[in-house]
Amino acid sequence: MVSAKSVSVTSDVHCRHIVVDEMLSYINCYRDQSSHDCIRKLVLSFYSAREISDAKRHLLEAFDEQLMDCQLRADYRNSSSRPAHDDIFGILTFLDNSSLLKDFLFVAVNHERLPKYGLEEVNICTVDRQVQLDAKFDFLAARLDEVSGNKQCPDTVLNDAVSRSVR
Repeated sequence: MVSAKSVSVTSDVHCRHIVVDEMLSYINCYRDQSSHDCIRKLVLSFYSAREISDAKRHLLEAFDEQLMDCQLRADYRNSSSRPAHDDIFGILTFLDNSSLLKDFLFVAVNHERLPKYGLEEVNICTVDRQVQLDAKFDFLAARLDEVSGNKQCPDTVLNDAVSRSVR
């Protein structure tokens, strides 16, 4: 496993620091494009508790000096009041409001550890609705197959039935 360390990269304009952490990369990319609750729900369902703790540790290591007096530094295992994922959002907001994120880039190396959701699907309501529609479709297809006694693929049977009803 690649450890998340801050690496300096010199460019013509200024120095950038790269932090390798898939979860931080995902959160930082989408945190201004979706609600905190949607990203929080997605993070909790996709990443393990260990990955969330590791991401917080990587963030604290990368911004050690800037976060010296920050209350969110506390190890979440020692704090019953705040989980680590909330600390991550709070730290990123603090750093962004203090203009400390501009020289940092969060990157993902293992793309399998990024949620497979596009921007429009980050809205959990959309994802939940799609799951419900898929379940209804499967139910109706199975029911139609049962009623018709047809051994065709349920998709074909349903499409034929829809086509006939449209005519």
